[in-house]
Amino acid sequence: GLLAALLARRATAVVCLINDADAASACHAAGERAILPLSLGGKSDGAPLPVQARVLRLTDGRFALTGPMSRGNPADLGPCALIQVDDVRIVVVSRKMQAHDQAILRHVGIEPAEVPILVLKSSVHFRADFGALAQRIIVAAAPGPVVADPATLPFRNLRPGLRLRPGANR
Repeated sequence: GLLAALLARRATAVVCLINDADAASACHAAGERAILPLSLGGKSDGAPLPVQARVLRLTDGRFALTGPMSRGNPADLGPCALIQVDDVRIVVVSRKMQAHDQAILRHVGIEPAEVPILVLKSSVHFRADFGALAQRIIVAAAPGPVVADPATLPFRNLRPGLRLRPGANR
């Protein structure tokens, strides 16, 4: 997957967020500054990634959202951990949420504007709060239940003129 590719390339990056309550719980049990083996992700599709991680920060996952989509609303991601594997920092959460708000990163001590490569697990909603930070946005087509590009679906009964992506005739 994408995390494995970042690690193989020795990228300096942040991945926000991986929903893995077991890994978050293991990090909380080990404590900040601990180094521990984790089987990360693979809960809904794909295989877990075995990593040796350093626990940088632990939180209860409760904070207020600040971005244009949900400003002022509370978030509760359950126990969270910011871990580091090589030069990749990873936000691990216990409850699902799209990474659509910079407050998620600030909650674990990361300033999004200072990150060279920021990987956000979000389909489209991230653009409202993160779009202005990006020099370039790359949408990754990853396996799983959500399709990144609707034009790849085998539609048979679309009404004429319906656009499936910006700037497209179809």
